[in-house]
Amino acid sequence: MNSSAALERRYRRLLAWYPRPFRAEQEDEILAVLMAGAEQGQRRPRLAEAVDLIKNAVVLRLFPGRSGPERRDLADGLAVFSLVAPRFLLAATSLQVALPYHLPPDPLSAGIGK
Repeated sequence: MNSSAALERRYRRLLAWYPRPFRAEQEDEILAVLMAGAEQGQRRPRLAEAVDLIKNAVVLRLFPGRSGPERRDLADGLAVFSLVAPRFLLAATSLQVALPYHLPPDPLSAGIGK
């Protein structure tokens, strides 16, 4: 068994910690990135890589709704807000400059300063 096959097998063993639906969608891509970042002749995942993979797998298992397609509606809403809010502020500021609003003088406080 060559070193790249052994490394791939070990990476797949680490990726087995992830939930099955996540692996079905992302495993090949993650594995490709890990293999592309490996050094020539590397036989085992680096300690930092292994810890990071396991940590992220545990987080995905403990908090499955924090990311992914389930939260797409929230991301879409934030995208719309990020487009609408600046335009609203620009319109409000433009109207305030074009049509300044001044309060009429208060008749009760007119004689206080004198």
